[in-house]
Amino acid sequence: MIKAIGYVRRSSDRQEESLDQQRAKLEAFANQHGWQLECVYSDDAISGSDLSRPGLEQLMRDATDREDIGVVLAWDRNRIARPKDAVDGLLLERQIIQAGKRIFYAATGQEADRSFASGLISYVEHFQNGDYLRKLSRDTARGLISRAERGLWAGGPIPFGYDRLILDDRGKPRLIVRDQYDGTQVLIDPVSGDVTEHLPKGRRHKKQDHEVCTLTPSEPARVRAVQRIFADCAAGKPIRQIRDRLE
Repeated sequence: MIKAIGYVRRSSDRQEESLDQQRAKLEAFANQHGWQLECVYSDDAISGSDLSRPGLEQLMRDATDREDIGVVLAWDRNRIARPKDAVDGLLLERQIIQAGKRIFYAATGQEADRSFASGLISYVEHFQNGDYLRKLSRDTARGLISRAERGLWAGGPIPFGYDRLILDDRGKPRLIVRDQYDGTQVLIDPVSGDVTEHLPKGRRHKKQDHEVCTLTPSEPARVRAVQRIFADCAAGKPIRQIRDRLE
């Protein structure tokens, strides 16, 4: 019986089928062709543009070094890679084929081989897979710019000296979320300034879908610290001296 190895991947956007679903379909495809699926390597929450994935590297080592393996399986080409350059995807397939292995994609039943038709399809699909990431990056950047232009926070860690200001669907301030030095959070009424809730470490406030987030200056001591940092930097003081003053 011909032995096969497989590969499954899920991106950081978590929008593709789960690893278990992909694995089950590879097993079904192998059984349909009478192959024994020896092992399935995986990478979770890693972009296909990263060609240095642990699971992929192990797959390539076994595909090229193990003489008892005859077939390499993946659900689709975009699981193997979403390369920035389509040639990088072609080279991965070529390395496996040169080692005497056959490559199949279970979603379409395609085999990547040395034929002109296969090479053309492979190049087109690898280009489309890379183009998906380019378009996704462009659309994401456009969304972040749009949020910033509206005065909203685009996401990521809150800069020191600021708090999150949660606004309702009418743009009215509803809540201030302040990160504490010990990893906890306090929720503050934006009108009275009173603390309404203290969230323990490990628990984070999550805004509702209809709410949006912008930034507001934090407590006076933090604001003064930021002002002092910029003033010292503008005065030409060394970064190490500025840092030591803050400790």
